[in-house]
Amino acid sequence: MRKLYRFANEAQRRFFLVTRVIVAVNLSILMVAIYVILKVIL
Repeated sequence: MRKLYRFANEAQRRFFLVTRVIVAVNLSILMVAIYVILKVIL
């Protein structure tokens, strides 16, 4: 029972880490896209 709880905790932590990485990547892509669009416009 305790091992299952620990596994769930580990999975949740990994899930949060992956989500954070995905958000960071999306933000950087968004920044690059905005930068390129501004470069094209100006």
